[in-house]
Amino acid sequence: MKKIIFLVGVALIIGIFSCQKQVDYQPQINSLNSNITALQKSRDSLALALAQTNNNLNTTNINVAALSKSLDSIKVQLTIIGAQIATLNSQMASANANIATLTAQIADLNLKYIDLLAKYNAIILQLAPNTLNSGLVAYYPFNGNANDSSVNGNNGTVVGASLTSDRFGIINSAYLFKNNYIIIPNNKAYEFNNYTISFWASTNSTSKQVPIIKLNYDDAKNEQFAFAFNDLSANGFQFAAKFNNTNCTPGLGWQKNEYIKSLADGNFHHYVGSVDGDIINLYIDGLLVKTIIAPSKVSSSCFGGDIQIGRDWKSFNDYFQGKIDDVRIYNRVLNIVEISYLSSH
Repeated sequence: MKKIIFLVGVALIIGIFSCQKQVDYQPQINSLNSNITALQKSRDSLALALAQTNNNLNTTNINVAALSKSLDSIKVQLTIIGAQIATLNSQMASANANIATLTAQIADLNLKYIDLLAKYNAIILQLAPNTLNSGLVAYYPFNGNANDSSVNGNNGTVVGASLTSDRFGIINSAYLFKNNYIIIPNNKAYEFNNYTISFWASTNSTSKQVPIIKLNYDDAKNEQFAFAFNDLSANGFQFAAKFNNTNCTPGLGWQKNEYIKSLADGNFHHYVGSVDGDIINLYIDGLLVKTIIAPSKVSSSCFGGDIQIGRDWKSFNDYFQGKIDDVRIYNRVLNIVEISYLSSH
């Protein structure tokens, strides 16, 4: 019986110890299993990262190789361009030397040209009084009357204008206009395409006014040339010439050369307008102030209008207010030396 009781006690003790062993080690086993699982995941993640790193490294190596190749190509191009720049610099230095030589030669030629031009103008100026009678188809010096001193003798008729002193202060040697005029009848000598008109005038008026115009007073037909103050613009002086108006329609075919300058100072100024083919020149006080090019050369057949000095045609009230003197009409184009002579005498 004791033996049985002993065996049962031993078995009981063994059972108790067996139960205690299972309860004590199972959490550790579970923890170890979790750690193993986590380590396996870390291993897998590291393996993936390592594979991606290797792939990136391979790509980087490829890019580095490509960039190195590009750098080598750029170095070659830079060497070529550097050589070209050196060649161009050498050529530029040579060209600069040539330019300096040419500049000196041009300066020397300019001095010679200026010297020869001065000599030429001096000779022409001496001859000017003789050449100024060439092509002169009308000349009105207004020395006591409105007679024409050219070979044509086409005298003017004074209507209300009065004799006054000229630019030199000589009395009865110019005409004063105040809403009056002088009319000069048309003449065959005025049928020209290339010509020059020259005159002296003084005014204080800033209104639109016409010192000289050639047309029919009653209907404005047969227009040929005109001068006007303050027509297109304030302080503008204008020389206008008739071009390409075969049907003689009033107002059509004008080419107007206008220069902006205030001339209403009461002093005498010298005015010249010339037509040379399609070139229209305007001179004031001996200086060429403006040139315009017409669309074509003069081909007008509308000759026949009278020369009106001091007024426009009858539909306009553009009377000149001031003095006019030494009106000259040429059937040719005067040169600059001849015009300079007229403006200084």
